Amino acid sequence: MPGQLQTPAYATALLGDSLHIPPMDLAQAVRARMARQRIDGTDNPLQLGAVVEEVTLNRPIGGPAVMREQLEHLLEVMELDNVELQVLPTEVAVHEGLPGSFIVLEFAEARGIAYVEYHTGALYLQDRPQVDLYSLVADRLRDKALSAEGTAKLIKRRISHFKTMERQ
Repeated sequence: MPGQLQTPAYATALLGDSLHIPPMDLAQAVRARMARQRIDGTDNPLQLGAVVEEVTLNRPIGGPAVMREQLEHLLEVMELDNVELQVLPTEVAVHEGLPGSFIVLEFAEARGIAYVEYHTGALYLQDRPQVDLYSLVADRLRDKALSAEGTAKLIKRRISHFKTMERQ
């Protein structure tokens, strides 16, 4: 789940077992993640397009209540004009995103970059051919992903599933 779309409870559950964040720094790491979101509540919100794999919606990070809240949050942010969220269904067995997650950052007044995280750090790729490749990969993932309407329907089904789990 992209950090820009995470709720505080989801981020806490996700980062709480991290090898990279000491327990005493967890609250600050979550606050920093929330501060970087900037998708609403500002005069100049980020324009965000994200594709997440369906399995991301199924993994009960933090338990059923946290996951339900996270999915409800996704539906809310999908209503924003500056956010496009699509789910890549599990049926798309092989796709260009399998090697790992990445972010393509585009700027109005500067060259774009590709940001690739790995366990011990991150790469900021600035060479035009590399950025273009990641942009092409992003386009291909969007083409294979569900529409906004299909994504919303799938998220609503997952919310129902987690509500059922909460009652058990």
